Amino acid sequence: MAISVSGLTVHTQNGGGSWQDWATGGGSGSTTATFLSGTSAQGRKFTGVKGFGFEVNAAGTDMRNTILVVRWLVNGGLASTKAAGGARIRIEDTSGNESDWYVDGSDTYTGGWREATIDTATAESGNSGTAANLQLIQYVGIVVDAAASSGGDPNVYVDEVLSLPNTGLTLSGNTTNLWDELYNWDDTSLYGIVQKRAGVVFVRCPVILSPDATGHASTDEVVVFEEPSYYDGSNTDSALTLTGITSADADPIEFTRDVIIAESNADINGTNADKEIDFVSAGDVTSDTTTWRGFDGTTLGLGGSGNTYTGDTFLGCGEITDTGSVMRECFFRNGVAAAGMYEWDEETDMEDCSFFGDGTGHSIHFTHNSATNLTGASGIPLTNINFSGGGATDTATSDIDMDTDTTTIDVDFNVSGGNTPTLDTRAPYAGTAQAINTVTVKVTVLDTSGTAIQDARVLLEADTGGDLAAGTDIVTGLTDVSGVIQNTGFSYTNPQPVTGRARKSSTPGSLYKTAPIIGTISSTGLDVTLQMIEDE
Repeated sequence: MAISVSGLTVHTQNGGGSWQDWATGGGSGSTTATFLSGTSAQGRKFTGVKGFGFEVNAAGTDMRNTILVVRWLVNGGLASTKAAGGARIRIEDTSGNESDWYVDGSDTYTGGWREATIDTATAESGNSGTAANLQLIQYVGIVVDAAASSGGDPNVYVDEVLSLPNTGLTLSGNTTNLWDELYNWDDTSLYGIVQKRAGVVFVRCPVILSPDATGHASTDEVVVFEEPSYYDGSNTDSALTLTGITSADADPIEFTRDVIIAESNADINGTNADKEIDFVSAGDVTSDTTTWRGFDGTTLGLGGSGNTYTGDTFLGCGEITDTGSVMRECFFRNGVAAAGMYEWDEETDMEDCSFFGDGTGHSIHFTHNSATNLTGASGIPLTNINFSGGGATDTATSDIDMDTDTTTIDVDFNVSGGNTPTLDTRAPYAGTAQAINTVTVKVTVLDTSGTAIQDARVLLEADTGGDLAAGTDIVTGLTDVSGVIQNTGFSYTNPQPVTGRARKSSTPGSLYKTAPIIGTISSTGLDVTLQMIEDE
Protein backbone atom coordinates (compact mmCIF):
# COMPACT_ATOMS: atom_id res chain seq x y z
CA MET A 1 0.00 0.00 0.00
CA ALA A 2 1.68 3.18 -1.18
CA ILE A 3 1.22 6.29 -3.20
CA SER A 4 3.27 7.40 -6.17
CA VAL A 5 3.92 11.06 -6.91
CA SER A 6 4.22 12.48 -10.41
CA GLY A 7 4.76 15.90 -11.91
CA LEU A 8 8.16 16.75 -10.42
CA THR A 9 11.19 17.24 -12.68
CA VAL A 10 14.66 17.19 -11.10
CA HIS A 11 16.87 19.26 -13.41
CA THR A 12 20.09 18.99 -11.41
CA GLN A 13 21.32 17.23 -8.33
CA ASN A 14 24.76 16.45 -6.85
CA GLY A 15 26.41 19.48 -8.46
CA GLY A 16 26.82 18.04 -11.97
CA GLY A 17 25.73 19.31 -15.37
CA SER A 18 26.29 22.58 -17.24
CA TRP A 19 26.10 25.93 -15.45
CA GLN A 20 25.86 29.57 -16.44
CA ASP A 21 27.70 32.18 -14.36
CA TRP A 22 25.95 35.51 -13.87
CA ALA A 23 28.78 38.00 -13.16
CA THR A 24 30.52 35.59 -10.79
CA GLY A 25 34.14 35.35 -9.75
CA GLY A 26 36.36 33.28 -7.51
CA GLY A 27 36.43 29.50 -7.14
CA SER A 28 33.62 27.52 -8.78
CA GLY A 29 32.45 24.01 -9.53
CA SER A 30 31.09 20.92 -7.88
CA THR A 31 31.86 20.53 -4.18
CA THR A 32 31.42 17.62 -1.81
CA ALA A 33 32.21 19.74 1.26
CA THR A 34 28.76 21.29 1.56
CA PHE A 35 25.55 19.75 0.21
CA LEU A 36 22.06 18.80 1.29
CA SER A 37 20.94 15.93 -0.92
CA GLY A 38 22.94 13.41 -2.89
CA THR A 39 26.71 13.73 -2.46
CA SER A 40 27.60 17.22 -3.70
CA ALA A 41 26.40 20.70 -4.62
CA GLN A 42 27.51 23.49 -6.96
CA GLY A 43 29.50 26.23 -5.22
CA ARG A 44 30.91 29.69 -5.91
CA LYS A 45 32.84 32.24 -3.84
CA PHE A 46 31.96 35.89 -4.36
CA THR A 47 30.87 39.12 -2.74
CA GLY A 48 28.11 41.36 -4.15
CA VAL A 49 25.30 40.71 -6.60
CA LYS A 50 26.24 37.61 -8.57
CA GLY A 51 24.89 34.13 -9.20
CA PHE A 52 24.80 31.03 -11.34
CA GLY A 53 22.18 28.81 -12.96
CA PHE A 54 21.80 25.29 -14.31
CA GLU A 55 21.24 24.64 -18.01
CA VAL A 56 17.87 22.89 -18.09
CA ASN A 57 17.75 22.72 -21.89
CA ALA A 58 20.25 24.13 -24.39
CA ALA A 59 17.45 24.54 -26.96
CA GLY A 60 15.08 26.09 -24.41
CA THR A 61 12.12 24.54 -22.59
CA ASP A 62 8.57 25.75 -21.92
CA MET A 63 8.27 26.95 -18.33
CA ARG A 64 4.97 28.78 -18.51
CA ASN A 65 2.72 28.10 -15.50
CA THR A 66 5.56 26.32 -13.74
CA ILE A 67 6.61 26.20 -10.10
CA LEU A 68 10.40 26.47 -9.76
CA VAL A 69 12.24 25.36 -6.63
CA VAL A 70 15.90 26.22 -6.10
CA ARG A 71 17.69 24.98 -2.97
CA TRP A 72 20.54 27.31 -1.99
CA LEU A 73 22.81 28.37 0.86
CA VAL A 74 24.90 31.48 1.54
CA ASN A 75 27.58 31.29 4.23
CA GLY A 76 28.06 34.73 5.74
CA GLY A 77 24.54 35.91 4.93
CA LEU A 78 23.04 38.43 2.53
CA ALA A 79 23.98 42.09 2.18
CA SER A 80 20.63 43.52 1.04
CA THR A 81 16.96 43.13 1.88
CA LYS A 82 14.27 41.09 0.17
CA ALA A 83 12.79 44.23 -1.42
CA ALA A 84 16.24 45.07 -2.81
CA GLY A 85 16.72 41.60 -4.27
CA GLY A 86 19.03 40.09 -1.66
CA ALA A 87 18.26 36.64 -3.12
CA ARG A 88 16.52 36.04 -6.45
CA ILE A 89 15.44 33.15 -8.58
CA ARG A 90 16.64 33.93 -12.08
CA ILE A 91 15.68 32.38 -15.40
CA GLU A 92 17.40 33.04 -18.73
CA ASP A 93 16.05 32.28 -22.19
CA THR A 94 17.99 31.12 -25.27
CA SER A 95 18.44 34.76 -26.35
CA GLY A 96 20.07 35.77 -23.08
CA ASN A 97 17.06 37.66 -21.66
CA GLU A 98 16.76 37.32 -17.88
CA SER A 99 13.85 37.58 -15.43
CA ASP A 100 14.19 37.71 -11.63
CA TRP A 101 11.87 37.04 -8.68
CA TYR A 102 13.01 38.47 -5.32
CA VAL A 103 12.57 35.67 -2.77
CA ASP A 104 14.77 36.52 0.25
CA GLY A 105 16.99 39.14 1.85
CA SER A 106 19.01 40.14 4.88
CA ASP A 107 15.74 40.93 6.65
CA THR A 108 14.32 37.43 6.12
CA TYR A 109 17.26 35.04 5.68
CA THR A 110 19.00 33.87 8.84
CA GLY A 111 21.28 31.27 7.31
CA GLY A 112 21.13 27.61 6.38
CA TRP A 113 19.66 25.84 3.38
CA ARG A 114 16.66 27.56 1.85
CA GLU A 115 14.04 26.40 -0.66
CA ALA A 116 13.21 29.35 -2.91
CA THR A 117 9.85 28.80 -4.63
CA ILE A 118 8.25 30.79 -7.43
CA ASP A 119 5.40 30.31 -9.88
CA THR A 120 6.38 31.70 -13.29
CA ALA A 121 2.74 32.78 -13.76
CA THR A 122 3.31 35.48 -11.13
CA ALA A 123 4.68 38.89 -12.08
CA GLU A 124 8.48 39.12 -12.17
CA SER A 125 10.31 41.50 -9.85
CA GLY A 126 12.65 42.73 -12.58
CA ASN A 127 14.46 41.78 -15.78
CA SER A 128 17.54 42.52 -17.86
CA GLY A 129 15.67 44.98 -20.06
CA THR A 130 13.58 42.37 -21.84
CA ALA A 131 11.71 39.68 -19.91
CA ALA A 132 12.78 36.10 -20.49
CA ASN A 133 10.64 34.17 -22.98
CA LEU A 134 8.97 31.56 -20.74
CA GLN A 135 8.60 29.19 -23.70
CA LEU A 136 12.38 29.08 -24.31
CA ILE A 137 14.09 28.88 -20.90
CA GLN A 138 17.70 27.68 -20.99
CA TYR A 139 18.97 28.39 -17.44
CA VAL A 140 17.41 28.42 -13.95
CA GLY A 141 19.36 29.42 -10.85
CA ILE A 142 19.98 31.86 -8.03
CA VAL A 143 21.40 35.38 -7.79
CA VAL A 144 22.34 36.73 -4.36
CA ASP A 145 23.90 39.84 -2.86
CA ALA A 146 26.46 37.99 -0.77
CA ALA A 147 28.10 39.58 2.24
CA ALA A 148 31.90 39.43 2.42
CA SER A 149 33.25 36.00 3.37
CA SER A 150 36.69 35.01 4.62
CA GLY A 151 38.68 31.96 3.53
CA GLY A 152 39.03 30.28 0.18
CA ASP A 153 36.00 27.98 0.20
CA PRO A 154 32.80 28.78 -1.75
CA ASN A 155 30.24 30.81 0.17
CA VAL A 156 27.25 30.37 -2.20
CA TYR A 157 25.81 26.94 -3.04
CA VAL A 158 23.01 25.51 -5.18
CA ASP A 159 21.95 21.96 -4.33
CA GLU A 160 18.99 21.39 -6.67
CA VAL A 161 16.88 22.96 -9.39
CA LEU A 162 13.36 21.47 -9.57
CA SER A 163 10.16 22.24 -11.45
CA LEU A 164 6.54 21.10 -11.46
CA PRO A 165 3.26 22.29 -13.02
CA ASN A 166 1.56 25.05 -11.04
CA THR A 167 -1.55 22.84 -10.94
CA GLY A 168 0.41 20.68 -8.50
CA LEU A 169 1.78 17.22 -7.80
CA THR A 170 -0.41 14.23 -8.68
CA LEU A 171 -0.79 11.54 -6.00
CA SER A 172 -1.87 8.13 -7.30
CA GLY A 173 -1.93 4.59 -5.90
CA ASN A 174 -3.52 3.93 -2.51
CA THR A 175 -2.79 4.67 1.12
CA THR A 176 -4.28 4.96 4.59
CA ASN A 177 -1.78 7.67 5.63
CA LEU A 178 -2.01 10.12 2.77
CA TRP A 179 -0.15 13.15 4.09
CA ASP A 180 2.53 11.21 5.95
CA GLU A 181 3.31 9.20 2.82
CA LEU A 182 3.57 12.39 0.79
CA TYR A 183 6.10 13.68 3.32
CA ASN A 184 8.05 10.41 3.23
CA TRP A 185 8.27 10.66 -0.57
CA ASP A 186 9.88 14.08 -0.28
CA ASP A 187 12.06 13.20 2.71
CA THR A 188 13.64 10.29 0.84
CA SER A 189 15.20 12.69 -1.70
CA LEU A 190 15.03 15.97 0.27
CA TYR A 191 13.23 17.93 -2.42
CA GLY A 192 12.01 20.51 0.10
CA ILE A 193 8.50 20.81 -1.34
CA VAL A 194 6.92 18.82 1.51
CA GLN A 195 8.24 19.16 5.05
CA LYS A 196 7.21 18.07 8.53
CA ARG A 197 7.57 20.28 11.57
CA ALA A 198 6.27 19.31 15.02
CA GLY A 199 4.25 16.50 13.47
CA VAL A 200 2.51 18.81 10.97
CA VAL A 201 2.97 18.23 7.23
CA PHE A 202 3.65 21.44 5.25
CA VAL A 203 3.11 21.45 1.47
CA ARG A 204 4.40 24.20 -0.85
CA CYS A 205 2.28 23.42 -3.91
CA PRO A 206 -1.22 22.18 -4.79
CA VAL A 207 -1.93 18.45 -4.78
CA ILE A 208 -4.14 16.46 -7.14
CA LEU A 209 -5.58 13.24 -5.71
CA SER A 210 -5.89 10.41 -8.24
CA PRO A 211 -6.30 7.18 -6.23
CA ASP A 212 -6.76 3.67 -7.55
CA ALA A 213 -9.83 1.59 -6.67
CA THR A 214 -8.57 0.98 -3.11
CA GLY A 215 -8.49 4.71 -2.52
CA HIS A 216 -6.70 7.39 -0.52
CA ALA A 217 -7.42 7.72 3.19
CA SER A 218 -6.13 9.93 5.98
CA THR A 219 -6.91 9.78 9.70
CA ASP A 220 -5.91 12.20 12.46
CA GLU A 221 -3.40 14.01 10.25
CA VAL A 222 -2.67 17.74 10.07
CA VAL A 223 -1.58 19.31 6.78
CA VAL A 224 -0.85 22.95 5.98
CA PHE A 225 -0.67 24.29 2.45
CA GLU A 226 2.06 26.90 2.85
CA GLU A 227 2.10 30.16 0.92
CA PRO A 228 5.70 31.26 0.21
CA SER A 229 6.12 34.89 -0.76
CA TYR A 230 8.27 37.12 -2.94
CA TYR A 231 8.64 40.87 -3.55
CA ASP A 232 7.30 41.93 -6.95
CA GLY A 233 8.87 45.41 -6.92
CA SER A 234 5.87 47.02 -5.21
CA ASN A 235 4.30 44.47 -2.85
CA THR A 236 5.01 41.25 -1.07
CA ASP A 237 2.92 38.75 -3.02
CA SER A 238 2.24 35.02 -2.89
CA ALA A 239 4.91 33.09 -4.80
CA LEU A 240 2.16 30.68 -5.89
CA THR A 241 -0.90 31.45 -7.99
CA LEU A 242 -2.75 28.39 -6.70
CA THR A 243 -2.64 26.14 -3.67
CA GLY A 244 -4.96 23.57 -2.13
CA ILE A 245 -6.42 20.19 -2.96
CA THR A 246 -8.12 18.93 -6.12
CA SER A 247 -9.57 15.69 -7.42
CA ALA A 248 -11.71 14.62 -10.35
CA ASP A 249 -11.42 10.91 -9.52
CA ALA A 250 -14.32 8.50 -9.01
CA ASP A 251 -12.39 6.29 -6.57
CA PRO A 252 -12.61 6.60 -2.76
CA ILE A 253 -11.03 9.52 -0.91
CA GLU A 254 -11.51 9.59 2.87
CA PHE A 255 -10.61 12.17 5.50
CA THR A 256 -11.28 11.31 9.14
CA ARG A 257 -10.60 13.78 11.96
CA ASP A 258 -8.05 15.59 9.79
CA VAL A 259 -7.16 19.28 10.02
CA ILE A 260 -6.51 20.71 6.54
CA ILE A 261 -5.33 24.31 6.47
CA ALA A 262 -4.66 26.81 3.69
CA GLU A 263 -2.11 29.12 5.30
CA SER A 264 -2.63 32.86 5.31
CA ASN A 265 0.81 34.47 5.13
CA ALA A 266 0.77 37.65 7.21
CA ASP A 267 3.69 39.10 5.23
CA ILE A 268 1.66 39.28 2.02
CA ASN A 269 0.25 42.74 1.32
CA GLY A 270 -0.35 42.21 -2.39
CA THR A 271 -1.74 39.24 -4.32
CA ASN A 272 -2.64 36.04 -2.46
CA ALA A 273 -2.70 32.53 -3.87
CA ASP A 274 -6.04 31.10 -4.96
CA LYS A 275 -6.72 28.61 -2.15
CA GLU A 276 -9.02 25.91 -3.54
CA ILE A 277 -10.98 22.83 -2.54
CA ASP A 278 -12.03 21.31 -5.86
CA PHE A 279 -13.98 18.06 -5.61
CA VAL A 280 -16.50 19.24 -8.22
CA SER A 281 -15.87 16.22 -10.45
CA ALA A 282 -14.83 13.73 -7.75
CA GLY A 283 -17.25 10.87 -7.20
CA ASP A 284 -16.54 9.26 -3.81
CA VAL A 285 -15.27 11.71 -1.20
CA THR A 286 -16.04 11.02 2.46
CA SER A 287 -15.05 13.60 5.05
CA ASP A 288 -15.84 12.93 8.72
CA THR A 289 -15.18 15.35 11.59
CA THR A 290 -12.54 17.14 9.53
CA THR A 291 -11.66 20.83 9.76
CA TRP A 292 -11.14 22.82 6.56
CA ARG A 293 -9.61 26.20 7.39
CA GLY A 294 -8.61 29.23 5.36
CA PHE A 295 -9.79 28.10 1.93
CA ASP A 296 -11.03 31.32 0.37
CA GLY A 297 -10.43 30.69 -3.33
CA THR A 298 -12.64 30.94 -6.39
CA THR A 299 -13.36 27.19 -6.48
CA LEU A 300 -14.61 25.68 -3.20
CA GLY A 301 -16.67 22.85 -4.64
CA LEU A 302 -17.55 19.79 -2.56
CA GLY A 303 -18.96 17.82 -5.48
CA GLY A 304 -22.11 15.81 -6.06
CA SER A 305 -24.29 13.13 -4.50
CA GLY A 306 -21.46 10.59 -4.25
CA ASN A 307 -19.67 12.76 -1.69
CA THR A 308 -20.56 12.93 2.01
CA TYR A 309 -19.47 15.41 4.69
CA THR A 310 -20.41 14.59 8.28
CA GLY A 311 -19.44 16.65 11.31
CA ASP A 312 -16.99 18.77 9.31
CA THR A 313 -16.08 22.36 10.18
CA PHE A 314 -15.47 25.01 7.52
CA LEU A 315 -13.59 27.81 9.27
CA GLY A 316 -12.61 31.13 7.73
CA CYS A 317 -13.44 29.88 4.23
CA GLY A 318 -15.00 31.53 1.22
CA GLU A 319 -18.36 30.56 -0.26
CA ILE A 320 -18.67 26.75 -0.19
CA THR A 321 -20.65 25.18 -3.04
CA ASP A 322 -21.79 21.67 -3.90
CA THR A 323 -23.86 19.89 -6.53
CA GLY A 324 -25.82 17.58 -4.29
CA SER A 325 -23.27 16.21 -1.84
CA VAL A 326 -24.72 15.01 1.47
CA MET A 327 -24.08 17.51 4.27
CA ARG A 328 -24.87 16.40 7.82
CA GLU A 329 -23.99 17.93 11.19
CA CYS A 330 -21.49 20.35 9.63
CA PHE A 331 -20.42 23.71 11.04
CA PHE A 332 -19.70 26.92 9.14
CA ARG A 333 -17.82 29.61 11.05
CA ASN A 334 -16.40 33.06 10.31
CA GLY A 335 -16.79 32.96 6.55
CA VAL A 336 -14.92 35.60 4.58
CA ALA A 337 -17.32 35.93 1.62
CA ALA A 338 -19.90 38.70 1.92
CA ALA A 339 -22.31 36.74 -0.31
CA GLY A 340 -22.47 33.87 2.18
CA MET A 341 -20.62 30.98 3.78
CA TYR A 342 -22.58 28.48 1.71
CA GLU A 343 -24.41 28.59 -1.61
CA TRP A 344 -27.79 26.85 -1.32
CA ASP A 345 -29.69 25.86 -4.45
CA GLU A 346 -32.17 23.22 -5.54
CA GLU A 347 -29.47 20.51 -5.46
CA THR A 348 -28.57 21.04 -1.81
CA ASP A 349 -28.94 18.06 0.56
CA MET A 350 -28.25 19.53 3.99
CA GLU A 351 -29.64 18.73 7.42
CA ASP A 352 -28.60 19.21 11.05
CA CYS A 353 -26.01 21.90 10.26
CA SER A 354 -25.09 25.16 12.01
CA PHE A 355 -23.93 28.58 10.82
CA PHE A 356 -22.03 30.98 13.07
CA GLY A 357 -21.81 34.47 11.59
CA ASP A 358 -19.31 37.09 12.70
CA GLY A 359 -20.73 40.15 10.98
CA THR A 360 -18.79 39.67 7.73
CA GLY A 361 -21.75 38.74 5.53
CA HIS A 362 -24.57 36.26 5.09
CA SER A 363 -24.62 32.65 6.22
CA ILE A 364 -26.44 31.29 3.16
CA HIS A 365 -26.39 32.65 -0.38
CA PHE A 366 -29.62 31.29 -1.89
CA THR A 367 -29.65 30.83 -5.67
CA HIS A 368 -32.32 29.48 -8.00
CA ASN A 369 -32.18 29.78 -11.77
CA SER A 370 -35.63 28.68 -12.92
CA ALA A 371 -38.94 30.54 -12.98
CA THR A 372 -40.70 27.98 -10.78
CA ASN A 373 -42.01 29.21 -7.44
CA LEU A 374 -40.75 27.26 -4.43
CA THR A 375 -43.66 27.50 -2.05
CA GLY A 376 -45.72 25.27 0.23
CA ALA A 377 -44.70 21.62 0.07
CA SER A 378 -42.29 22.52 -2.76
CA GLY A 379 -40.50 25.04 -0.57
CA ILE A 380 -36.90 24.79 0.62
CA PRO A 381 -36.60 22.48 3.64
CA LEU A 382 -34.40 23.82 6.44
CA THR A 383 -34.26 20.73 8.64
CA ASN A 384 -32.50 21.34 11.95
CA ILE A 385 -30.48 24.22 10.49
CA ASN A 386 -29.30 26.64 13.17
CA PHE A 387 -28.19 30.25 12.70
CA SER A 388 -26.40 32.56 15.11
CA GLY A 389 -24.57 35.86 14.83
CA GLY A 390 -26.58 37.03 11.83
CA GLY A 391 -28.10 40.46 11.35
CA ALA A 392 -31.66 41.72 11.03
CA THR A 393 -33.99 41.27 8.07
CA ASP A 394 -32.96 43.07 4.86
CA THR A 395 -29.39 43.81 5.90
CA ALA A 396 -25.96 42.83 4.59
CA THR A 397 -25.64 40.27 7.40
CA SER A 398 -29.10 38.65 7.29
CA ASP A 399 -28.86 34.88 7.65
CA ILE A 400 -30.02 34.20 4.07
CA ASP A 401 -29.38 36.38 1.04
CA MET A 402 -32.01 36.06 -1.71
CA ASP A 403 -29.92 36.29 -4.87
CA THR A 404 -31.91 34.31 -7.43
CA ASP A 405 -31.34 34.61 -11.18
CA THR A 406 -35.11 34.77 -11.67
CA THR A 407 -35.74 37.61 -9.25
CA THR A 408 -39.55 37.39 -9.19
CA ILE A 409 -39.93 33.81 -7.91
CA ASP A 410 -41.55 33.23 -4.52
CA VAL A 411 -39.71 31.09 -1.98
CA ASP A 412 -40.88 29.49 1.26
CA PHE A 413 -38.18 28.27 3.63
CA ASN A 414 -39.87 25.49 5.59
CA VAL A 415 -38.13 25.47 8.95
CA SER A 416 -38.27 22.18 10.85
CA GLY A 417 -36.20 22.23 14.01
CA GLY A 418 -33.36 24.70 14.31
CA ASN A 419 -34.31 28.35 14.33
CA THR A 420 -35.98 30.75 11.94
CA PRO A 421 -33.50 32.70 9.76
CA THR A 422 -33.63 36.37 8.83
CA LEU A 423 -33.86 37.07 5.08
CA ASP A 424 -32.32 39.75 2.88
CA THR A 425 -34.99 40.37 0.23
CA ARG A 426 -33.78 43.76 -1.00
CA ALA A 427 -33.49 44.66 -4.70
CA PRO A 428 -32.83 43.26 -7.20
CA TYR A 429 -34.89 40.46 -5.65
CA ALA A 430 -38.55 41.26 -6.32
CA GLY A 431 -40.32 38.07 -5.27
CA THR A 432 -41.82 37.10 -1.94
CA ALA A 433 -39.68 35.07 0.43
CA GLN A 434 -40.63 33.92 3.89
CA ALA A 435 -39.28 31.59 6.53
CA ILE A 436 -42.01 29.33 7.85
CA ASN A 437 -41.63 27.12 10.88
CA THR A 438 -42.92 23.66 9.88
CA VAL A 439 -44.04 21.36 12.65
CA THR A 440 -45.53 17.89 12.91
CA VAL A 441 -49.23 17.39 13.62
CA LYS A 442 -49.73 13.77 14.69
CA VAL A 443 -52.82 11.77 15.64
CA THR A 444 -52.52 8.28 17.18
CA VAL A 445 -55.67 6.12 17.48
CA LEU A 446 -55.85 3.25 20.04
CA ASP A 447 -58.58 1.04 21.46
CA THR A 448 -59.33 0.88 25.19
CA SER A 449 -56.68 -1.80 25.68
CA GLY A 450 -54.00 0.40 24.08
CA THR A 451 -53.84 -1.53 20.82
CA ALA A 452 -53.31 0.48 17.63
CA ILE A 453 -56.32 0.77 15.34
CA GLN A 454 -55.40 0.61 11.67
CA ASP A 455 -57.53 2.26 8.95
CA ALA A 456 -59.37 4.58 11.31
CA ARG A 457 -60.51 7.58 9.29
CA VAL A 458 -59.24 10.86 10.75
CA LEU A 459 -60.26 14.39 9.85
CA LEU A 460 -58.51 17.31 11.56
CA GLU A 461 -59.24 20.83 10.42
CA ALA A 462 -58.66 24.43 11.46
CA ASP A 463 -61.01 25.93 14.06
CA THR A 464 -61.63 29.62 14.64
CA GLY A 465 -59.04 31.76 16.42
CA GLY A 466 -55.96 31.11 14.27
CA ASP A 467 -54.40 32.37 11.03
CA LEU A 468 -56.26 29.79 8.88
CA ALA A 469 -59.85 30.00 7.87
CA ALA A 470 -62.05 27.58 9.83
CA GLY A 471 -62.55 24.27 8.02
CA THR A 472 -59.10 24.13 6.34
CA ASP A 473 -57.91 20.50 6.23
CA ILE A 474 -54.76 19.83 8.24
CA VAL A 475 -54.75 16.04 8.62
CA THR A 476 -57.05 13.74 6.69
CA GLY A 477 -56.92 10.05 5.79
CA LEU A 478 -56.52 6.58 7.31
CA THR A 479 -54.24 5.56 10.16
CA ASP A 480 -51.37 3.18 9.45
CA VAL A 481 -50.57 -0.17 11.11
CA SER A 482 -49.34 1.75 14.17
CA GLY A 483 -52.59 3.68 14.39
CA VAL A 484 -50.81 6.88 13.29
CA ILE A 485 -51.56 9.55 10.74
CA GLN A 486 -49.53 12.76 10.62
CA ASN A 487 -48.64 15.89 8.70
CA THR A 488 -44.89 16.45 9.09
CA GLY A 489 -44.84 19.73 7.17
CA PHE A 490 -47.48 21.96 8.72
CA SER A 491 -46.45 25.60 8.30
CA TYR A 492 -46.64 27.19 11.73
CA THR A 493 -47.07 30.93 12.07
CA ASN A 494 -49.15 31.41 15.26
CA PRO A 495 -51.08 29.08 17.61
CA GLN A 496 -53.78 27.37 15.55
CA PRO A 497 -56.90 25.85 17.24
CA VAL A 498 -58.06 22.62 15.56
CA THR A 499 -61.10 20.37 15.73
CA GLY A 500 -61.90 17.00 14.22
CA ARG A 501 -62.83 13.37 14.73
CA ALA A 502 -61.81 9.76 14.20
CA ARG A 503 -64.18 7.03 12.92
CA LYS A 504 -63.91 3.26 12.42
CA SER A 505 -66.91 1.22 11.33
CA SER A 506 -65.80 -1.29 8.71
CA THR A 507 -67.11 -4.72 9.87
CA PRO A 508 -69.00 -6.23 12.83
CA GLY A 509 -66.64 -6.85 15.70
CA SER A 510 -64.51 -3.82 14.84
CA LEU A 511 -67.00 -0.98 15.18
CA TYR A 512 -66.03 2.04 17.28
CA LYS A 513 -67.81 5.14 18.43
CA THR A 514 -66.68 8.41 16.86
CA ALA A 515 -63.92 10.06 18.92
CA PRO A 516 -63.69 13.89 18.88
CA ILE A 517 -60.42 15.81 18.59
CA ILE A 518 -59.85 19.26 20.08
CA GLY A 519 -56.50 20.96 20.49
CA THR A 520 -54.12 23.73 19.46
CA ILE A 521 -51.06 23.49 17.23
CA SER A 522 -48.16 25.28 18.93
CA SER A 523 -44.60 26.11 17.83
CA THR A 524 -43.64 22.53 18.73
CA GLY A 525 -46.54 20.99 16.79
CA LEU A 526 -49.37 18.80 18.11
CA ASP A 527 -49.32 15.17 19.22
CA VAL A 528 -52.76 13.76 20.09
CA THR A 529 -53.58 10.22 21.22
CA LEU A 530 -57.21 9.05 21.06
CA GLN A 531 -58.90 6.05 22.62
CA MET A 532 -61.86 4.74 20.65
CA ILE A 533 -64.61 2.81 22.42
CA GLU A 534 -66.03 -0.28 20.76
CA ASP A 535 -69.62 0.08 19.47
CA GLU A 536 -71.33 -3.34 19.25
